[in-house]
Amino acid sequence: MNANPPPQFGRVALRGGLVTAGSQGFKMVIQFISVIILARLLVPEDFGLVASVGPIVAFVGLLQNLGLQQALVQRKDISDRQLNQVFWVSALVGLGSSVVVAALAPAIA
Repeated sequence: MNANPPPQFGRVALRGGLVTAGSQGFKMVIQFISVIILARLLVPEDFGLVASVGPIVAFVGLLQNLGLQQALVQRKDISDRQLNQVFWVSALVGLGSSVVVAALAPAIA
């Protein structure tokens, strides 16, 4: 590892942080607007159901990530085989978690 980072490292890090913060802020605004729209369109019972399922869906979304993409990005050399494996593992985890949520839907509702 280089002890002396290039002079532009600070600017690149700041720019990356600002882009990440901006994208997260945009995501939060869109989610807030979608909740307002759903509250207007749904009857209170249905909106309560959507609100109760929201944390479950968010938790499943966290489990789907697994950190595989981050690990792949940190590698210097990435082979086509590794890309293929990460894609299929992510796809299978997504499919499996969708099946579990669908199977538990009657109990949750």
